Amino acid sequence: MTKPTLKNIMVYDFMRRHAESDGTANVKAIYNAHADEIGKRFAINGYQTFNWHIRRVIDWKMQTGNDVEVIGLNQDGAK
Repeated sequence: MTKPTLKNIMVYDFMRRHAESDGTANVKAIYNAHADEIGKRFAINGYQTFNWHIRRVIDWKMQTGNDVEVIGLNQDGAK
């Protein structure tokens, strides 16, 4: 079992936030709808790579039973 990297977690969090706001849990639909932003933000230019990052986090969560919690920081503190 390999721990997820920061990039894995960031991509997973991006997918999770858009799944909630877009109202879909389909990873491919989220990638297709936001491909340009994903390419710019994460340097990911293909669905397979996007899915690989998400799969790595999901597999880790299933194996360990732990969840991923992302806390964003800006100049004003945690958001």
